[in-house]
Amino acid sequence: MSRKRYFYLLLFSEEGPTLKLKVRPFFLKIFPVLGLLLLVLSVMGCFLFFQTARLHRQVMVLRGELERARAKNQTLEARILSLEKEKRELLAGAVNELKARSEIIQKLVADFGLEKYLRLKPLATVKAPKSPPEGGVFIPVNPPSEDLALADLPETELASYSKSLLQSVDAYLKVLSGIPLGRPCGGYISSGFGRRRDPFTGKWAFHSGIDIVSYPGTPIKATADGRVIYAGRHAGYGKVVVIRHQYGYSTLYGHLRKIAVRAGQKVKRGQVIGYLGSTGRSTGPHLHYEIRRYGRYLNPYPYWRIKLASQR
Repeated sequence: MSRKRYFYLLLFSEEGPTLKLKVRPFFLKIFPVLGLLLLVLSVMGCFLFFQTARLHRQVMVLRGELERARAKNQTLEARILSLEKEKRELLAGAVNELKARSEIIQKLVADFGLEKYLRLKPLATVKAPKSPPEGGVFIPVNPPSEDLALADLPETELASYSKSLLQSVDAYLKVLSGIPLGRPCGGYISSGFGRRRDPFTGKWAFHSGIDIVSYPGTPIKATADGRVIYAGRHAGYGKVVVIRHQYGYSTLYGHLRKIAVRAGQKVKRGQVIGYLGSTGRSTGPHLHYEIRRYGRYLNPYPYWRIKLASQR
Protein backbone atom coordinates (compact mmCIF):
# COMPACT_ATOMS: atom_id res chain seq x y z
CA MET A 1 0.00 0.00 0.00
CA SER A 2 1.52 3.29 -1.13
CA ARG A 3 1.77 6.14 1.26
CA LYS A 4 0.27 9.52 0.39
CA ARG A 5 2.63 12.46 0.33
CA TYR A 6 1.82 15.87 1.71
CA PHE A 7 3.63 19.16 1.86
CA TYR A 8 3.47 21.33 4.92
CA LEU A 9 3.55 25.08 5.00
CA LEU A 10 4.77 26.49 8.27
CA LEU A 11 3.78 30.06 9.18
CA PHE A 12 5.82 31.46 12.01
CA SER A 13 4.80 34.31 14.26
CA GLU A 14 6.93 36.06 16.93
CA GLU A 15 4.03 36.55 19.26
CA GLY A 16 1.79 33.57 18.54
CA PRO A 17 1.97 29.88 17.82
CA THR A 18 3.31 28.48 14.57
CA LEU A 19 0.67 27.58 12.00
CA LYS A 20 1.08 24.36 10.11
CA LEU A 21 -0.82 23.87 6.80
CA LYS A 22 -0.93 20.53 5.07
CA VAL A 23 -1.05 20.82 1.24
CA ARG A 24 -1.39 18.06 -1.23
CA PRO A 25 1.16 17.94 -4.10
CA PHE A 26 -1.66 18.29 -6.64
CA PHE A 27 -2.40 21.83 -5.50
CA LEU A 28 1.24 22.77 -5.70
CA LYS A 29 1.23 21.68 -9.33
CA ILE A 30 -1.78 23.78 -10.32
CA PHE A 31 -0.70 26.95 -8.43
CA PRO A 32 1.56 28.15 -11.32
CA VAL A 33 -1.23 27.51 -13.83
CA LEU A 34 -3.69 29.40 -11.67
CA GLY A 35 -1.20 32.24 -11.27
CA LEU A 36 -0.61 32.44 -15.01
CA LEU A 37 -4.37 32.35 -15.66
CA LEU A 38 -4.88 35.08 -13.09
CA LEU A 39 -2.18 37.18 -14.73
CA VAL A 40 -3.75 36.73 -18.17
CA LEU A 41 -7.18 37.61 -16.81
CA SER A 42 -5.72 40.68 -15.09
CA VAL A 43 -4.06 41.88 -18.31
CA MET A 44 -7.28 41.28 -20.30
CA GLY A 45 -9.31 43.09 -17.64
CA CYS A 46 -6.98 46.11 -17.80
CA PHE A 47 -7.14 46.09 -21.61
CA LEU A 48 -10.93 45.87 -21.62
CA PHE A 49 -11.16 48.61 -18.98
CA PHE A 50 -9.08 51.03 -21.02
CA GLN A 51 -10.89 50.06 -24.23
CA THR A 52 -14.24 50.66 -22.54
CA ALA A 53 -13.05 54.02 -21.26
CA ARG A 54 -11.83 54.99 -24.73
CA LEU A 55 -15.10 53.91 -26.36
CA HIS A 56 -17.05 55.82 -23.73
CA ARG A 57 -15.12 58.98 -24.55
CA GLN A 58 -15.78 58.43 -28.29
CA VAL A 59 -19.48 57.89 -27.61
CA MET A 60 -19.61 61.13 -25.61
CA VAL A 61 -17.86 63.01 -28.45
CA LEU A 62 -20.24 61.53 -31.04
CA ARG A 63 -23.22 62.35 -28.83
CA GLY A 64 -22.07 65.96 -28.61
CA GLU A 65 -21.60 66.12 -32.40
CA LEU A 66 -25.06 64.59 -32.87
CA GLU A 67 -26.64 67.24 -30.63
CA ARG A 68 -24.85 69.99 -32.53
CA ALA A 69 -25.97 68.46 -35.85
CA ARG A 70 -29.56 68.30 -34.58
CA ALA A 71 -29.45 71.93 -33.52
CA LYS A 72 -27.95 72.93 -36.88
CA ASN A 73 -30.58 70.85 -38.70
CA GLN A 74 -33.38 72.58 -36.76
CA THR A 75 -31.89 75.97 -37.67
CA LEU A 76 -31.68 74.97 -41.35
CA GLU A 77 -35.27 73.67 -41.32
CA ALA A 78 -36.47 76.94 -39.81
CA ARG A 79 -34.49 78.86 -42.45
CA ILE A 80 -35.94 76.71 -45.25
CA LEU A 81 -39.48 77.29 -43.98
CA SER A 82 -38.79 81.02 -43.80
CA LEU A 83 -37.39 81.05 -47.36
CA GLU A 84 -40.35 79.03 -48.66
CA LYS A 85 -42.76 81.46 -47.03
CA GLU A 86 -40.84 84.41 -48.46
CA LYS A 87 -40.84 82.73 -51.88
CA ARG A 88 -44.61 82.19 -51.74
CA GLU A 89 -45.17 85.80 -50.67
CA LEU A 90 -42.97 87.12 -53.51
CA LEU A 91 -44.71 84.86 -56.02
CA ALA A 92 -48.11 85.92 -54.68
CA GLY A 93 -47.11 89.59 -54.98
CA ALA A 94 -45.91 89.05 -58.56
CA VAL A 95 -49.12 87.19 -59.45
CA ASN A 96 -51.21 89.94 -57.91
CA GLU A 97 -49.27 92.61 -59.85
CA LEU A 98 -49.70 90.57 -63.01
CA LYS A 99 -53.42 90.29 -62.31
CA ALA A 100 -53.71 94.07 -61.86
CA ARG A 101 -51.88 94.70 -65.14
CA SER A 102 -54.03 92.08 -66.84
CA GLU A 103 -57.15 93.92 -65.72
CA ILE A 104 -55.77 97.18 -67.16
CA ILE A 105 -55.02 95.50 -70.50
CA GLN A 106 -58.42 93.80 -70.44
CA LYS A 107 -60.15 97.14 -69.92
CA LEU A 108 -58.10 98.66 -72.76
CA VAL A 109 -59.15 95.90 -75.15
CA ALA A 110 -62.78 96.28 -74.02
CA ASP A 111 -62.65 100.07 -74.57
CA PHE A 112 -61.59 99.50 -78.19
CA GLY A 113 -64.34 96.89 -78.65
CA LEU A 114 -61.93 94.07 -79.56
CA GLU A 115 -63.00 91.42 -77.04
CA LYS A 116 -64.43 89.24 -79.79
CA TYR A 117 -60.93 88.73 -81.20
CA LEU A 118 -59.64 87.19 -77.97
CA ARG A 119 -58.95 83.48 -77.79
CA LEU A 120 -58.83 82.86 -74.09
CA LYS A 121 -58.72 79.71 -72.05
CA PRO A 122 -60.60 79.91 -68.74
CA LEU A 123 -58.39 80.98 -65.85
CA ALA A 124 -57.35 78.28 -63.42
CA THR A 125 -59.60 78.31 -60.38
CA VAL A 126 -58.01 79.23 -57.06
CA LYS A 127 -59.34 77.03 -54.30
CA ALA A 128 -59.19 78.22 -50.72
CA PRO A 129 -56.96 76.01 -48.55
CA LYS A 130 -58.81 73.52 -46.37
CA SER A 131 -59.02 74.51 -42.72
CA PRO A 132 -59.96 72.55 -39.57
CA PRO A 133 -63.24 73.21 -37.71
CA GLU A 134 -63.32 76.72 -36.27
CA GLY A 135 -65.67 79.02 -34.39
CA GLY A 136 -65.95 81.99 -32.06
CA VAL A 137 -67.60 85.37 -31.68
CA PHE A 138 -67.77 87.48 -34.84
CA ILE A 139 -65.60 90.61 -34.50
CA PRO A 140 -65.37 92.44 -37.86
CA VAL A 141 -61.96 93.66 -39.08
CA ASN A 142 -60.52 94.84 -42.37
CA PRO A 143 -60.01 91.95 -44.81
CA PRO A 144 -56.42 90.81 -45.47
CA SER A 145 -54.73 91.89 -48.67
CA GLU A 146 -55.01 89.59 -51.66
CA ASP A 147 -51.24 89.10 -51.56
CA LEU A 148 -51.53 87.41 -48.17
CA ALA A 149 -54.50 85.30 -49.34
CA LEU A 150 -52.54 84.10 -52.38
CA ALA A 151 -49.48 83.45 -50.21
CA ASP A 152 -51.49 80.90 -48.20
CA LEU A 153 -52.17 78.80 -51.30
CA PRO A 154 -50.09 75.70 -52.13
CA GLU A 155 -47.24 76.51 -54.47
CA THR A 156 -48.58 74.20 -57.20
CA GLU A 157 -51.96 75.99 -57.29
CA LEU A 158 -50.28 79.39 -57.25
CA ALA A 159 -47.98 78.38 -60.11
CA SER A 160 -50.95 77.01 -62.10
CA TYR A 161 -52.91 80.23 -61.58
CA SER A 162 -49.85 82.30 -62.55
CA LYS A 163 -49.37 80.27 -65.75
CA SER A 164 -53.04 80.67 -66.65
CA LEU A 165 -52.85 84.41 -65.98
CA LEU A 166 -49.76 84.73 -68.18
CA GLN A 167 -51.56 82.96 -71.02
CA SER A 168 -54.44 85.40 -70.62
CA VAL A 169 -52.09 88.40 -70.69
CA ASP A 170 -50.33 87.01 -73.78
CA ALA A 171 -53.71 86.73 -75.54
CA TYR A 172 -54.54 90.36 -74.70
CA LEU A 173 -51.11 91.56 -75.78
CA LYS A 174 -51.43 89.67 -79.05
CA VAL A 175 -54.60 91.61 -79.77
CA LEU A 176 -53.03 94.90 -78.68
CA SER A 177 -50.03 94.33 -80.96
CA GLY A 178 -52.32 94.94 -83.92
CA ILE A 179 -53.81 98.18 -82.54
CA PRO A 180 -51.98 101.48 -83.18
CA LEU A 181 -51.12 102.56 -79.63
CA GLY A 182 -48.65 105.10 -78.31
CA ARG A 183 -46.66 107.83 -80.00
CA PRO A 184 -45.01 107.61 -83.40
CA CYS A 185 -42.46 110.21 -82.26
CA GLY A 186 -41.72 112.65 -79.49
CA GLY A 187 -43.08 116.17 -79.54
CA TYR A 188 -46.33 118.00 -78.91
CA ILE A 189 -49.67 118.21 -80.73
CA SER A 190 -50.03 121.50 -82.58
CA SER A 191 -53.33 120.71 -84.27
CA GLY A 192 -55.95 118.21 -83.16
CA PHE A 193 -58.46 115.99 -84.91
CA GLY A 194 -61.69 117.43 -86.33
CA ARG A 195 -62.76 120.92 -87.39
CA ARG A 196 -60.09 123.62 -87.60
CA ARG A 197 -59.09 126.69 -89.57
CA ASP A 198 -57.08 125.66 -92.63
CA PRO A 199 -53.50 127.00 -92.17
CA PHE A 200 -53.34 128.14 -95.84
CA THR A 201 -56.85 129.46 -96.58
CA GLY A 202 -58.11 130.28 -93.09
CA LYS A 203 -61.39 128.56 -93.88
CA TRP A 204 -63.04 125.92 -91.73
CA ALA A 205 -61.94 122.44 -92.74
CA PHE A 206 -61.89 118.88 -91.41
CA HIS A 207 -58.50 117.74 -90.07
CA SER A 208 -58.31 113.94 -90.50
CA GLY A 209 -55.51 113.39 -87.99
CA ILE A 210 -53.23 115.18 -85.54
CA ASP A 211 -50.10 117.23 -86.20
CA ILE A 212 -47.11 116.44 -83.97
CA VAL A 213 -44.34 119.05 -83.90
CA SER A 214 -40.78 117.87 -83.31
CA TYR A 215 -37.25 118.38 -84.62
CA PRO A 216 -36.54 117.78 -88.33
CA GLY A 217 -35.11 114.31 -88.86
CA THR A 218 -36.76 112.84 -85.76
CA PRO A 219 -37.28 109.07 -86.31
CA ILE A 220 -40.92 108.12 -86.95
CA LYS A 221 -41.93 104.71 -85.61
CA ALA A 222 -44.81 102.38 -86.45
CA THR A 223 -47.41 102.33 -83.68
CA ALA A 224 -48.48 98.71 -84.31
CA ASP A 225 -47.46 95.56 -86.15
CA GLY A 226 -48.59 95.50 -89.76
CA ARG A 227 -47.70 95.65 -93.44
CA VAL A 228 -46.76 98.76 -95.46
CA ILE A 229 -49.35 99.23 -98.22
CA TYR A 230 -47.99 102.54 -99.55
CA ALA A 231 -44.67 104.36 -99.32
CA GLY A 232 -44.08 107.38 -101.54
CA ARG A 233 -45.43 110.83 -102.45
CA HIS A 234 -49.15 111.53 -102.30
CA ALA A 235 -50.80 114.91 -102.97
CA GLY A 236 -50.80 117.19 -99.94
CA TYR A 237 -49.25 114.55 -97.64
CA GLY A 238 -45.86 114.85 -99.36
CA LYS A 239 -43.76 111.81 -98.59
CA VAL A 240 -46.11 109.43 -96.80
CA VAL A 241 -46.21 105.89 -95.38
CA VAL A 242 -49.48 103.96 -94.91
CA ILE A 243 -49.52 100.76 -92.82
CA ARG A 244 -52.37 98.25 -92.63
CA HIS A 245 -52.81 96.60 -89.22
CA GLN A 246 -55.17 93.98 -87.83
CA TYR A 247 -58.85 94.36 -86.96
CA GLY A 248 -59.46 96.88 -89.77
CA TYR A 249 -56.94 99.48 -88.53
CA SER A 250 -54.55 101.48 -90.69
CA THR A 251 -52.20 104.38 -89.94
CA LEU A 252 -50.82 107.18 -92.08
CA TYR A 253 -47.59 109.14 -91.48
CA GLY A 254 -47.32 112.26 -93.64
CA HIS A 255 -44.90 115.13 -94.48
CA LEU A 256 -41.84 112.87 -94.02
CA ARG A 257 -38.37 114.05 -94.97
CA LYS A 258 -37.25 110.50 -95.77
CA ILE A 259 -38.99 107.13 -96.06
CA ALA A 260 -37.23 104.09 -94.53
CA VAL A 261 -39.57 101.26 -95.65
CA ARG A 262 -41.09 99.98 -98.91
CA ALA A 263 -44.57 98.83 -99.91
CA GLY A 264 -45.28 95.21 -98.98
CA GLN A 265 -42.78 95.20 -96.12
CA LYS A 266 -43.85 93.83 -92.72
CA VAL A 267 -43.10 96.11 -89.77
CA LYS A 268 -43.23 95.78 -86.00
CA ARG A 269 -44.39 98.29 -83.43
CA GLY A 270 -41.52 100.65 -82.66
CA GLN A 271 -39.74 100.06 -85.99
CA VAL A 272 -38.46 103.22 -87.71
CA ILE A 273 -40.40 103.81 -90.94
CA GLY A 274 -39.19 107.30 -91.81
CA TYR A 275 -37.98 110.67 -90.56
CA LEU A 276 -39.90 113.83 -89.68
CA GLY A 277 -39.91 116.57 -92.29
CA SER A 278 -42.08 119.19 -94.02
CA THR A 279 -42.86 117.79 -97.47
CA GLY A 280 -46.21 118.36 -99.17
CA ARG A 281 -48.79 120.86 -97.98
CA SER A 282 -47.02 121.89 -94.77
CA THR A 283 -46.10 125.11 -93.00
CA GLY A 284 -43.15 123.63 -91.09
CA PRO A 285 -41.53 120.44 -89.75
CA HIS A 286 -44.17 118.16 -88.21
CA LEU A 287 -45.78 114.74 -88.56
CA HIS A 288 -49.34 114.38 -89.79
CA TYR A 289 -50.60 111.19 -88.10
CA GLU A 290 -53.88 109.47 -88.98
CA ILE A 291 -55.70 106.38 -87.72
CA ARG A 292 -58.48 104.76 -89.69
CA ARG A 293 -60.62 101.69 -89.08
CA TYR A 294 -62.41 100.09 -91.98
CA GLY A 295 -61.78 103.34 -93.85
CA ARG A 296 -63.37 105.59 -91.21
CA TYR A 297 -61.28 108.35 -89.66
CA LEU A 298 -60.68 107.97 -85.91
CA ASN A 299 -59.41 110.55 -83.46
CA PRO A 300 -55.76 109.48 -82.88
CA TYR A 301 -55.52 111.25 -79.51
CA PRO A 302 -57.00 108.45 -77.31
CA TYR A 303 -54.51 106.06 -78.94
CA TRP A 304 -51.61 108.55 -78.90
CA ARG A 305 -51.98 109.33 -75.17
CA ILE A 306 -51.37 105.73 -74.12
CA LYS A 307 -47.77 105.49 -72.97
CA LEU A 308 -46.16 102.16 -73.73
CA ALA A 309 -43.28 100.81 -71.67
CA SER A 310 -40.88 101.15 -74.64
CA GLN A 311 -41.78 104.85 -74.96
CA ARG A 312 -41.26 105.84 -71.31
